[in-house]
Amino acid sequence: MNVVLEQSPPFATLTINRPEQLNALDEATIKQVDEALYRLDVSVLQALKITGAGDKAFVAGADIRAMAKKTPTEALEFARYGQEVFLKLESLPIMTVACVNGFALGGGLELALACDFIVASPKAQFGQPEVHLGIIPGFGGCVRLARRIGMARAKRLIFSGKSMTAKEAFDVGLCDALTGEGEDPMKKADAFLEPMLSQSPHAIAQAKAAIQAGWDLGVREALLVERLAFGNCFAHQDKEEGIAAFLGKRRPQFALGPR
Repeated sequence: MNVVLEQSPPFATLTINRPEQLNALDEATIKQVDEALYRLDVSVLQALKITGAGDKAFVAGADIRAMAKKTPTEALEFARYGQEVFLKLESLPIMTVACVNGFALGGGLELALACDFIVASPKAQFGQPEVHLGIIPGFGGCVRLARRIGMARAKRLIFSGKSMTAKEAFDVGLCDALTGEGEDPMKKADAFLEPMLSQSPHAIAQAKAAIQAGWDLGVREALLVERLAFGNCFAHQDKEEGIAAFLGKRRPQFALGPR
């Protein structure tokens, strides 16, 4: 299997498992990512961690040999499907973390950008080197990278095809946390998420949906989305538990369930 999914609530782990190819994304691998996302049981999960097998790469891009023979029509379909799968990842009602343990280049950076957070080891490298091949990012890199680090920085990274170190990525807000030397990004992700895991899963899902939907809208439309999500919280048991716990001066005990 090119993709391995393990579900051990409250976490799930998705591993891109092509270490000999530096976990490059070909069509079969993207399809397996899609299938893995479909199998996620979000009713018992709070977070999904994504990593790459081996110690060299998270995902070192797309499979160049597989792309070499594509016609424009085939390339269009390849990009459409990749974007669709990454949108599915981005829209999950649980938290998602890319645990970057090496190269996150091309489609690898695009996969990481579709996650809520990015945690990286000091040896991680981030980049969109597609221009070296006479092409551009096609799985959302042109869109999400600019939103993450600003238009000018994104243009510089994409137009030059150069890579960022983990420290450079952290300094510009591309990466959310760095591990210590020799520390596993997966363990760091656990620590990074820890203060969020005790919060209401339903509230987090509603906030995530409001933030992401609101990004594409004008202020009034975005405020409407937020208002609807706010109202949805009042129809959920987590609101009852959270307010009762506050008034009773105790810690809330939120249960996993429908979001």
